[in-house]
Amino acid sequence: LRRTAPYALAAALLLSSSGTSAQEAASPKAAPAIEAPAPFAPVPAPLPSPAAAPVVASAAAPAAKAEPPLVPLSVGSFTGALHASYRLLGWAQPGVQLGRRDTTDPIDTLGKKTFLEHRLRVGGELRNTDGVDLRFEADILNGLFAALPGGYVLAPQAVPQGGAPQPLLADPLRNQAWGVNPSSFALRELAVRWRGSAGQLAFGTTTFSFGQGMLTSPANGPVDAEAGDQRFGDRVVRLAFSTRPLVKMMGPDAPDLTVAIGADLVLQDSTATLFRRFADWSDKGAIQDKGFGGLLALIHKAEGRELGLFITRRKVISPDSPVLLQGTTLPFSTDLSVWAFDAAAKVEHKLGPLDAALAAEGALVLGDTNRVRNATCTGGAGQGRCKILQGGAVVRGGLEGALLGVDLLVGFASGDADPFDDQINNFKLSRDFPVGMILFDQVLAWQSASAVRRATDPLLSNAPAPGIDLLSTNGAVTNALFVQPTLKVKVAEGLQLWGSVLWAIAPQPVADPYWTLKSGAITNAFGQPAGKGYGVELDAGVNYKRALTPGLNAHAGLAGGVFLPGDAFVVDAAGTKMDAVARVKARAAVWF
Repeated sequence: LRRTAPYALAAALLLSSSGTSAQEAASPKAAPAIEAPAPFAPVPAPLPSPAAAPVVASAAAPAAKAEPPLVPLSVGSFTGALHASYRLLGWAQPGVQLGRRDTTDPIDTLGKKTFLEHRLRVGGELRNTDGVDLRFEADILNGLFAALPGGYVLAPQAVPQGGAPQPLLADPLRNQAWGVNPSSFALRELAVRWRGSAGQLAFGTTTFSFGQGMLTSPANGPVDAEAGDQRFGDRVVRLAFSTRPLVKMMGPDAPDLTVAIGADLVLQDSTATLFRRFADWSDKGAIQDKGFGGLLALIHKAEGRELGLFITRRKVISPDSPVLLQGTTLPFSTDLSVWAFDAAAKVEHKLGPLDAALAAEGALVLGDTNRVRNATCTGGAGQGRCKILQGGAVVRGGLEGALLGVDLLVGFASGDADPFDDQINNFKLSRDFPVGMILFDQVLAWQSASAVRRATDPLLSNAPAPGIDLLSTNGAVTNALFVQPTLKVKVAEGLQLWGSVLWAIAPQPVADPYWTLKSGAITNAFGQPAGKGYGVELDAGVNYKRALTPGLNAHAGLAGGVFLPGDAFVVDAAGTKMDAVARVKARAAVWF
């Protein structure tokens, strides 16, 4: 148990600060790089609509004229509109190679090769002339239509001994048929905001985005994006106040600086889930992780540029985790305590007929936890806790004209290949920050889920290590340095071709916990020395979007790609690499 536990967070632990923005981008203009938590705005934000939001807007596209809402709402003195979107995804890929349990065993593969997934999202906004806004949004159904016999895409290991709970190999949205189960329902927003002369006060269930969504994401990206598909969204119950103090003191010509403070109760993110979720709803109200946080945000905006700083303190108290001792399951409680510092900037400029934009975001996470234990981190007070030091950054630049657009995304997430020291160094980007469509979203997602399955083998430990389920990435980027250029070509009104290349390496060797413990050396999922080269991914596709009626939009897209593995995926002593992975994906969506 102690030897397995460090990998639970050493490959997956990250504060994922949650917050709010119930809408998708309202026009093809570039989304702002920085959003304050419940920013003070004298003019209400536009009503939501899940349209595309590229890095830079098309130079040839004139400003969209505001259209009346398709489904207006009116309740007493409040007026507003209803918005909704439905997204259908289908894809096919060969059985992804997951690793093996012994060098003499055949390589395990993911049995499911075709997938069908959907998401129905409904929400709305009401506001009155007294400065009060009411917002609501929910995912009604979200996830796969079908899994394999037994109810899983990747089935768990044998039931643990001593009545210990079964760790999740991957989030049910990816690993079970939750698209037809009411347990996939998620309340994303139910909040009230009041705008007064001093600022804005907001309270309620919410999601939000800061910077490019690297650290925290509301999963409200455009349904007609080139490749990535957002599924989750970080959700909190938040009380926040934001104001523009310089405008208040110096008048409307003062620098535009927004200051926001707030307190959070975490509903769900990548490290905490307040309520347990069961397919039969039998224990829906049971409390699981208790996550609390405080935040401070500073946002400065001027013509063509934005700067922001987001600071949050997070405390997560997890339920008693089992330790099997002489046939008896004994509990011990675990907790996570971290600070996160997130800075973001964006600059936009006109270069003749081209629109140019450059955005950057960097984050540092500091703290400690007793959620993992080894000979160095014994779990006791003071020096017995593992220290957390993680960092990540992304930079995105773009040029866009009437017919062509170029986008370059560069990112870094620190890694951790040593499960036996007192440091947890691997940074994990938000699960909803899309990078490519195969390497991180499929290959590493399912290989990490398979690593959880191997690490929960009763022959390796009597009971699953606390937090072992956090080893599964669910598609998030971790332990990676990547570069992804994308070219977009407009061939007709609403019709776009695109292509991208993703190259990635790992700062630390890509190690598998089961094999590292078994061999005593840093070893990959196939029992071979761990490498750092992820490889290259080539993707391309076509997107078509049109307005069916004023306010009602539709999208269809087809994408395909191939991932060519590097030395991180060597499968035998001869240096043979894992098979290439191809993926073909179709997408359709409607929204208003």
